[in-house]
Amino acid sequence: MKTKITALLGICLISILMGCASAKSSKFSSMSVPMGMDKKDVLAKFGSPYKSGYSKDTNQIFREDWYYKESLYIHGWVDVVNIIHFENGKVVSLEPLPEQRPYLVGGDREVGTTSAEKKP
Repeated sequence: MKTKITALLGICLISILMGCASAKSSKFSSMSVPMGMDKKDVLAKFGSPYKSGYSKDTNQIFREDWYYKESLYIHGWVDVVNIIHFENGKVVSLEPLPEQRPYLVGGDREVGTTSAEKKP
């Protein structure tokens, strides 16, 4: 009986540690978003972006940017925005923006913060 309890506690501890470790890594990487990937494949894998933009340069190359935001736990909750850049419907680069720390821990809950800018 004692062996079963010890084994169960060990499994629970490993599960908790693995859960914490996975919260630190982004689902967007050069492995998950390889160069040359089609827009339809990105859409199927990650869903719709929360924002997008497009342009056409002087060489008539169509460029499109898709923005994906995710919250990760890295010594506290942070928001990371990943921009996937496309040219003619294919991934040409993945750009992570700097992490934003929008949450402060207050007591037993997290509170969103905003920055108030003074305007003349």
